[in-house]
Amino acid sequence: MYKEKKKRIKNLELKLLADNELLEDSKKELEQEEETLNKIDDELLEKVNSIFGRENAIKFNNRELWIGMPAFLALFCKGNPEDNKENVTTDTTTEYWYYGKWKTSHGNVKYKKQIVVVNKLVASWQDL
Repeated sequence: MYKEKKKRIKNLELKLLADNELLEDSKKELEQEEETLNKIDDELLEKVNSIFGRENAIKFNNRELWIGMPAFLALFCKGNPEDNKENVTTDTTTEYWYYGKWKTSHGNVKYKKQIVVVNKLVASWQDL
């Protein structure tokens, strides 16, 4: 019985060492991916600066919106909306993006923020 316990302990030690090695490898991989993402962020920030100007690049870097911001940049800053609605007319497409979903005590769904996008440009936003 003593030999079996000793063998089990040795096996557990080996498994822990292997798991620790895997964890260290995963940490290194994550650091490399973060470095790559940071480079991509920097390049995107430079492009936003050259196209939309320094003031809007600062807003973009702070994940803030501006009137006239392209919808794809707004999605980059705020993420995908939790809900959206669309209104299409002959020459205008208006999208309503909703963020911060919550339920009232009566079970009704509400949102904390609405972003209005007209023809792929941010037209307004408001806290609800």
